[in-house]
Amino acid sequence: MGIPTFEESRCSLAIEVLQRQGSLSLRVFGSSMLPTLWPGDVTAIQACDFDEARVGDILLLVRESRFCLHRVIHKSAESVITRGDSMPDRDPAFAPGEVVGKLREIHRSGRAVVPAHRLSGGSWLLGRLFAHSDFCLRVALRLRAGRDKHSALPVGSTVS
Repeated sequence: MGIPTFEESRCSLAIEVLQRQGSLSLRVFGSSMLPTLWPGDVTAIQACDFDEARVGDILLLVRESRFCLHRVIHKSAESVITRGDSMPDRDPAFAPGEVVGKLREIHRSGRAVVPAHRLSGGSWLLGRLFAHSDFCLRVALRLRAGRDKHSALPVGSTVS
């Protein structure tokens, strides 16, 4: 048993905070959940175990000391199957012990947004477009980054 890596330590600490406090805030970095979650969004995660997970929930999952926030598309007694809203393929099954939380709220541009349990037709279509077109994905991310730069919170502000 060696010294834990930075990623392992960070992941373990976040899970411990979530288990003790019941909630945790995490910033989104990836684009796999577009258009539901955008890079820079701050998510409010509530503690959740496998039995509480339902199809349509966006779960915080952990595997190999990495977090993943993806939507449940199938659940059995032994596992959950998830997929990012803008990913072409589903993820490998997650075991019960890999489910650590559920997305409760998204903080974006100074306001709180409750995530939809199901994607609207337009959001589903955007997700599929981003899944199959790197060009459209890059354009959307650049447009969003430009918009967010102009609507950023003043220095010293916090999102509550």
